[in-house]
Amino acid sequence: MLNETSATEEVTVNFEYFKDLNSVVAFVGKIKVGALRIKPYKEGFQVDSVTVSPPYRQLGIGKEMYRVAFETLGSLYSDTYQTPDAKRIWDSFSHSGEAVKVGQRYKMI
Repeated sequence: MLNETSATEEVTVNFEYFKDLNSVVAFVGKIKVGALRIKPYKEGFQVDSVTVSPPYRQLGIGKEMYRVAFETLGSLYSDTYQTPDAKRIWDSFSHSGEAVKVGQRYKMI
């Protein structure tokens, strides 16, 4: 669960891993506000795609979905190509010590 407070309201986000969908999904109440899809890679998984609904961006929901996937599944890698937003997230994980660069990919540790 992630609690974020803006100037006007508090938002509580819950995260759930759906094995059958290979996805971590973020919910505000019963509303889906984000999803991180994974696919098998090496001994773990690779992030395939990430989406967060525009009104819920910049609240840390994307980063938390990566963390939930890693905590739930273990080894988590980036793809060899990252969008600018995904690259910022992986760079942030790298700077905080949560990930390392492995060739053209990042790996959460």
